[in-house]
Amino acid sequence: MFKLNFLTLTLLSISALSHAETRGNADIYPESSQAEQTEILPMRTYCDMREASIWIMAKPNSKLEISSNGKTSQITTNGDGIATARLNSLKPNTEYECKIAYSDKKDSPVLVSVKTIPDYEKRSPAPDFKFAIIGRVHTNDPVFDEPFKTPGGEYEIFDAVKKQNPDAVIWANNGAMFRTADYGSLGGMKARYRAERLNPSLKGLLASAPNYAVIGEDSYGAPNSDKNLWNKKDSVNAFKSFWLNPSFGVGSQENLASFFRYGDAEIFLLDDSTMRNNLDYKNSRPEMLGEEQLNWLLSSLKKSKAKFKIVVCNSPITNPVEDKGNFAFYKKERKDLLDFINENKIGGVLFVSAKKDYAEITRMVRAGAHDLVEITVGPATARPAKNATEVNFFRSIGSLVLQRSFATISFEGDENDRQIKIDFFNSKGENLLTQTIKASELYKFE
Repeated sequence: MFKLNFLTLTLLSISALSHAETRGNADIYPESSQAEQTEILPMRTYCDMREASIWIMAKPNSKLEISSNGKTSQITTNGDGIATARLNSLKPNTEYECKIAYSDKKDSPVLVSVKTIPDYEKRSPAPDFKFAIIGRVHTNDPVFDEPFKTPGGEYEIFDAVKKQNPDAVIWANNGAMFRTADYGSLGGMKARYRAERLNPSLKGLLASAPNYAVIGEDSYGAPNSDKNLWNKKDSVNAFKSFWLNPSFGVGSQENLASFFRYGDAEIFLLDDSTMRNNLDYKNSRPEMLGEEQLNWLLSSLKKSKAKFKIVVCNSPITNPVEDKGNFAFYKKERKDLLDFINENKIGGVLFVSAKKDYAEITRMVRAGAHDLVEITVGPATARPAKNATEVNFFRSIGSLVLQRSFATISFEGDENDRQIKIDFFNSKGENLLTQTIKASELYKFE
């Protein structure tokens, strides 16, 4: 029997959203974002051992009822049609069922099941679990897309992700790509998020597992934007409105970094946009993470007791090409991070990134230590490249993927023989490549 001990609901306070008219074909989804929102669309978000949360989009300024195990609470969506439900006082590794309905249509509820993460330490061996990683997402919108181009497609990929039954979904490229008309206003940014979220192919996946996201260049502002973006506050507002990470910023920092845990893994969600500095002039030096965020990451990695430390960043970390789209362009910061990991013999680190029009696995060779491994996911529904545009000489042989795809990372095996299995799948769910890494390989130092 499902049991919910206590339900706390939190309402986001954000401004109303306006939309321009859209015209499109039957397979072009964003026109639905201009119609009246009537369907209740829930998204499972962060989940821990004693707390879980649900992000909800429905009719603006409407009353909803959330019920579980005979207990009911009411919330009202804001002008954007958004509200959040935060479930407290839960038990680890337990499933709870929630019913969400309009207060005047209680006989037609939407069902959402959430499951808390296991509390295994000092009780049992680490559980097996799996994360899905998604890259660039583009839902066609002919009014705002470039003329005579249809960049998006193969939306069935979201069903393929769902069929993998991941324990969490990590959106390594945010889940939206701003068009030129979007990033000049808060309304435009929110309209883009909303259009993506209303893609009917996405509905099942969002409700099936906790969703986490990192912001990326495609969904931050104009191309080549950094911390000096003139409407940075609007961009941050839009991100916070449509995602519900465990935090927006770590400690006292004002950025969009966050953190969550699952089993014997700790996951560090980095913000490579709002702290980025592209100005190289006088006392200003290029930075991608900023001093505070980098110090938090270094400190967290050093004190972590987790067997696996997953660092998620929109920009590739280990790719050696010195381009602004890679961490290699920000030489000092990157050197500080990689030297720190090496000097302190921090094992179990795996990097995850996106931002490319193709997928690849990078194995960065280091003197006196094991290779650093990075999974870079390519486009999920955006247009893939016909060939790799960079000469990444650390690219693992046979790992280049030049089609729409997604990745899964499985953490499995006995307590003393844990391993990571990396799989890439196409939009139909067909396996494209598999690589397995023993946990022991990630702890080899001279």
